[in-house]
Amino acid sequence: MLAHYLADQQEALASETRWDEQALSEFAHLHDDDLAAIGVPSTAGFAPSLHLNLGDDYLRAGRVQDAEDQVARAQQAVALLPEHGYGAMIREGVRRLQERVQAETPVV
Repeated sequence: MLAHYLADQQEALASETRWDEQALSEFAHLHDDDLAAIGVPSTAGFAPSLHLNLGDDYLRAGRVQDAEDQVARAQQAVALLPEHGYGAMIREGVRRLQERVQAETPVV
């Protein structure tokens, strides 16, 4: 999860994207009990945020289809989040990213 934090510390979009991609890649290897020591009962709650951040990176880089894919993955994972607090914040972020992606998607 350190990569998730480090991504936000980057000034260059390419570096931020690499760290966000790394965070999502490493996330696949985590188990719920891996984070229990720091008070996180389930790793599932991190997935929507990881997809949200990577989708934002991709959209800012002009990779609209990749951003759209990350929005879809985030939307699939938000059901695991609490309704209020952190969960509401991430849901709102996903909703706003989806609107931005739709604004960039050409109508055919």
